[in-house]
Amino acid sequence: MDSNIIGKPHLEYVQDQIKLRQEILGKKKKDSADIVWMNGKTSWVRLASSVNIEDQPIASYNVSSSQWETISNGGAQFRSSLLEIPEYSGNELASQMVLQGGVLNQDGTQKFGVSNTNSILPSSTSNYGFSEFGAQAMPGIISFTSETNNKGSLRFVNLQIRANNTKQFEYIEALYLRLGYSMLLEWGNSSYPSINPETSETSYETNRYSLTAEFLDNPPQNAEGTKYFYTKIEENRKSSHGNYDGFLGRVTNFSWEFTKEGYYLISLKLISQGSVVESLKVNIVQNSTLFANSKNSKGALKENQQENTLLTQISQIVDPIRMGVKTTPSFFQPFATPPKILNTDLLAKFYYMGTTLMLSYIFDDEKETSYKFQSTKSEYKVLKSLKDAKNTSVTDDELNNASKTVDACAAIFGSTHFVKYIRFGSLLGLLNQYYLLYGSDEENEPILFKLDNSTDQYCFSNRKSISSDPSKLIVRYKGDYLGTKIEIFNDYPNNINPFHQTVDGVDVGKIMNLYFSYELLENIVKSNLDSSTGSLDLYRFLKSLLNEANILLGGVNKLNLRLVDKNFGTYENPEIIQVVEFYDEVSPFEVEKLRKANEEEPSLVIYGFGNEVSGSRDGSFVTDYQFKTEITNKLGNMVAVGAQANGQAVGEDATLFSKWNYGLVDRILPEKFDIDQKIKQADQATVGYLNIISAYRDYYNSFTSSNKSTLTLEDKNVLFGTTFTDFVKNATGYSFPNCNITPVDGELTSLTGFIEIQKAFFQKFYALEAISKKTTTPFIGFVPVGFNLTLDGMSGVRIFDRLKIDSRFLPSNYGDTLDFIITKLDHKIVNNKWETSIGTMSVPKLFDKLDLNLEDILNTLPPVTTGFENLVGFYTYNSSALVHMLKQTVKITAVENSTAENTSTIDRLNAATGGSNVSVGEVLNTNGNLSLPGASKRDGERYQKSPLISIGSVKKLSNGVNGSFYLPYATTNANADAVEKYSTKAFKLYNQASNKTYYDGEYYLAEPAALALLEFGKFIEENWIKKGKNPFLITSAYRSYNHQNGLKSADSSAKTASAGSSPHGWGGAVDINELIARDGAGKLTSNPTINQTFRTTSEAYQFWAEHAPKFGWYNPLRLRDGKGVDESWHWEFWGTPGQTLKVQAPRKDSKFFQSGTSFPVPSDHNALAIGKRNIETSEKTGKVVYVKKK
Repeated sequence: MDSNIIGKPHLEYVQDQIKLRQEILGKKKKDSADIVWMNGKTSWVRLASSVNIEDQPIASYNVSSSQWETISNGGAQFRSSLLEIPEYSGNELASQMVLQGGVLNQDGTQKFGVSNTNSILPSSTSNYGFSEFGAQAMPGIISFTSETNNKGSLRFVNLQIRANNTKQFEYIEALYLRLGYSMLLEWGNSSYPSINPETSETSYETNRYSLTAEFLDNPPQNAEGTKYFYTKIEENRKSSHGNYDGFLGRVTNFSWEFTKEGYYLISLKLISQGSVVESLKVNIVQNSTLFANSKNSKGALKENQQENTLLTQISQIVDPIRMGVKTTPSFFQPFATPPKILNTDLLAKFYYMGTTLMLSYIFDDEKETSYKFQSTKSEYKVLKSLKDAKNTSVTDDELNNASKTVDACAAIFGSTHFVKYIRFGSLLGLLNQYYLLYGSDEENEPILFKLDNSTDQYCFSNRKSISSDPSKLIVRYKGDYLGTKIEIFNDYPNNINPFHQTVDGVDVGKIMNLYFSYELLENIVKSNLDSSTGSLDLYRFLKSLLNEANILLGGVNKLNLRLVDKNFGTYENPEIIQVVEFYDEVSPFEVEKLRKANEEEPSLVIYGFGNEVSGSRDGSFVTDYQFKTEITNKLGNMVAVGAQANGQAVGEDATLFSKWNYGLVDRILPEKFDIDQKIKQADQATVGYLNIISAYRDYYNSFTSSNKSTLTLEDKNVLFGTTFTDFVKNATGYSFPNCNITPVDGELTSLTGFIEIQKAFFQKFYALEAISKKTTTPFIGFVPVGFNLTLDGMSGVRIFDRLKIDSRFLPSNYGDTLDFIITKLDHKIVNNKWETSIGTMSVPKLFDKLDLNLEDILNTLPPVTTGFENLVGFYTYNSSALVHMLKQTVKITAVENSTAENTSTIDRLNAATGGSNVSVGEVLNTNGNLSLPGASKRDGERYQKSPLISIGSVKKLSNGVNGSFYLPYATTNANADAVEKYSTKAFKLYNQASNKTYYDGEYYLAEPAALALLEFGKFIEENWIKKGKNPFLITSAYRSYNHQNGLKSADSSAKTASAGSSPHGWGGAVDINELIARDGAGKLTSNPTINQTFRTTSEAYQFWAEHAPKFGWYNPLRLRDGKGVDESWHWEFWGTPGQTLKVQAPRKDSKFFQSGTSFPVPSDHNALAIGKRNIETSEKTGKVVYVKKK
């Protein structure tokens, strides 16, 4: 089956023909056959009509019998008499008036000679016949052009036909000037080169391929007819090696004139059969009386009312399967079409809609006030619910063969919305079944085109996009962001068909697995509905849905639709159907794996000869070419921004042009900075990026804790996507309790604004990553930079194929930067020669996959030097400078039971323990020795310096006596002043059992944090202790993974961090007893109101809030913003602006296991503000130090 991926290679037979033609034209010694072919290229074109001269049945009322009867309209006799050819009927006139450069005999042979009678009937075998004006030539085609528009969705043919007398014109008028009638147009090269499969030698074949006889003589009809001829045309293209082409179209316009030379010049315009899609209006509003027993919500039959049947059918599909129903439904709405299973005791009545199954319940009393629903709905689930209800009409075979595709789903969001969704592919199935154009046969298949709802229609996926407005769209998702894990319709039995998938190693999105809400569909249907006729503009309706998806997925997609002849068979056995295909102008990362291009795919030689290889070279059959750009104002702004290598503009993606102009600078205006570039020069740039991260995190967190809950509907202010009957009081089922789609009672935590936040998040951070990697982002889609080529006629070339060209005459960076994609394909015959014209546009050529790793991206930003206090805690501690430094510098090169090499200590420990540990201290046991799972003691083992140091011990202290704060340097340093220098009386260490259990009585911090706290302690001594105040009691510092896990086991509430997610695990946080907010009972509380009150009344807190940030310690924003968990006592080391950390080589007392000869020491430092590495160095050695900004 054909793929919808843009940039596929040409079909195999097209590639072979390109190779063969260029090989022949490049020969240094050509034989006579080659020369004859080169100089004798001629072409032909042929047009056949579908018009038969026949009687047609009509209904007539017989007055005598007072009955309606079917009679003949006498059409054949009328038309034969009019044309004065009474013996002609059926397809006989069409068979004898097949137009070429003249008219063919009925057996397909050429007419010849001059008639010796005055006969001008089509049956004459002569070129010339006689009329009142003397001897005159037969009629024929004098010119032909074929054009494509709208990236191939519209295909037009323009023909000029000459008739030399009135009778010829009458014949042509009857057959060809028929608006809406089908025509078969064929054309090709008279001869062509091919390779003999037995001898592998070149031979030249005469083109005898034609479908005219089959088109004239009882061809298949309706959907089978169109599929038959589309398929046969493709088979002939392949058999002729791209030297035959055909077109099944319908007459859309014509004109004619009688010239002063005495002949009729006729212009005929054809359009491809399916092109009607762009103007098709489908009737979706009908009288409700058309549906027997259609009732309103109270059970009364509707009378003389118009009903939107499409919305009614969709509402049936999305209506969830109910659970725990006690009352038997009294009737079913809106249709009473006999269902597959007839049983008056069924819990539900259902029937099939293509691949979609409908199910609805209506009750006539108020007993069922509770609406309990299943979150997903499929044919299998509906049948199973019936079978579970002891319905014997559902057989085991039916259940086993039922589709498990989830057609619909539903969920409760927050306290405001109950939303029902339909799968996009299932919606297309419904439209295919009921709302297109159908033939008169019983198959009821669309005759002109279908909507392609096959599952292999892919789009770009970053595996991170979620719907930014669940009231309109939802996609299945599982992922994490900065430590927060969420699942959206992913956990069984609530799992819908996945959107984000991996195919052939490529991350893709499945377009058919987008789930649109009923509310959105209703709004779009009504906005595209002609109220006077009840008709829906189908093209605009589908286009609007795709546009919504493009917006709601974060602006990373450019979904679109087009009409295409698609092969649903194989290359060897094609099955061509004209369909509306859905595609994405944005190519997936690593798209080459999906394109499956052959390494030997030929390049089209544009000019002269190709490179000589082994004594041979390729010639060119390109007759004209033009490199063309069409720079719009919007694109021009992008190019201007990209004129400097940093090109990143607000609201635009200029990374393509950054690479295009890489290394080039305007000497007159060397800095063309837009507003983003200017902002990045100052702190506001980083602040802006961090604000986006924080906002995105808040929205993302809204999807946590999906579960079952109840939405009460009694409140009149409650909003929901679809209405319930009056007696339903609440709905219970799958829900996202933290996800409010709109604000409730002034609460700011809602998804309002997430559309722009998600778009900005992807746009900004992808651009930053692309710039840092000197690559491009793919989101620009098509760029109007490309080639227009004219070449000797060839078929089989497809819209959206990649045009591979010999680009020696182009600047090298064009080929490195852009792929040329065919977007226009025209044909014409000029001077008896077939010419094919190809137009292309460009898409970025992607080399590097962008992973959107926030930690790496943040390291490309400048440090924040002002307003830092208000930023701390905007994002998680995992993005802090300390964590970044530890991950980058604390490495072990070998750990048993680990699979990765040269990864950070944290990652290696994860692999060793099989857990999600982010605590570097996990390798320390209670006595500080190595304790790594799977590690064995060996001679010559080496250790790496631990990032943790002790800040004191309570090991030998009796109960009730707290420890003192001192660093190891106080006892190991020979300097007499060491004890005073490396200890402080500002802090005490709480003597508690947990420290003796987990750390042999020691308190640990990461060394940079410990040094900063020591410095703050010296400040406290002078400005707090000397004023008679008491020292501060540290109750917690570093916590190992096991320690944190134990705390979480004892208290599973949100206020206790999960193991592996606490800043304590990095040795970068402390808890202070005197800063604890307490409730009325004197107990610690994380209540935001109590904590905020404590902050305004506590002298100790206000002292810390004013002075601790000077030393890099902060009460982070996420724990002091008045929302959720609030902790006034928890302080984290984030550093001060402009300071950097330095990591030194291992000392003899290192405790981290390392095999190898040396420990990799970084050559730069890590800025505390956001973790950026810079080039400042410290002259100090021997211990971890600060390098302060000058």
